Amino acid sequence: MTTPIDRLTTMGFKNCGGWKFEAEVLRYVISENSTSKNVLYAFVSAGTVLYIGKTVQSLQRRMYGYQNPGPTQSYPYS
Repeated sequence: MTTPIDRLTTMGFKNCGGWKFEAEVLRYVISENSTSKNVLYAFVSAGTVLYIGKTVQSLQRRMYGYQNPGPTQSYPYS
């Protein structure tokens, strides 16, 4: 049976990192392609694709934006 992750891998997606807590703060740790620009990325949890996005920024800069939302972006669980 083909899983959603198998389908992403077939399309060329690679696991480049993941979210983890560091000193009680959620951070994205990038293992490769941090400086790549104009890329598609996906958030996957427990084998389920939660989100697919595209950035023209570096992947590292885009993940920084998720870690540090601007004043007009609200965190729904606060």
